[in-house]
Amino acid sequence: MGKARRNSEISGTLQSLCRIFKAMRHALKARSSFGVAGPRLLAFKMISERNGLSVRELCKEMCLSRAAVTRILDRLESGGYVSRDRDTEDRRVVMVHLTAKGTELLRKRPNPMAGDMSSKLRNLRSEELHSIHRSVRRLADIVEAGT
Repeated sequence: MGKARRNSEISGTLQSLCRIFKAMRHALKARSSFGVAGPRLLAFKMISERNGLSVRELCKEMCLSRAAVTRILDRLESGGYVSRDRDTEDRRVVMVHLTAKGTELLRKRPNPMAGDMSSKLRNLRSEELHSIHRSVRRLADIVEAGT
């Protein structure tokens, strides 16, 4: 592959990523009517999927620091959507659970993050989905290696 073509593909990849980020930001803002927006919405979704998620697991899933996740959980907890409790077997572990208010909000608006992206990915052929998954995972590895 020639240098000009390689540079063009790098530029195109970066532009495509910008389009993806913009679409994701827009989708999260559009879901603010859910009562929870932005990263809190993502945390809420993850907690709702696995009630009993540890803070450590949530940090890993969200790719955020413990301090950032703590701020998110503080806001969800102050809104009455989640509670944090020490694990009964290992008191160092903090577990996060939906409250009755969080469960009710979820019941009224099930799967807050479900939308076009998930359904469109589900409609791909297995080979296409595998290729995208592999490429995005590789890109995430590249980005993380630079931090």
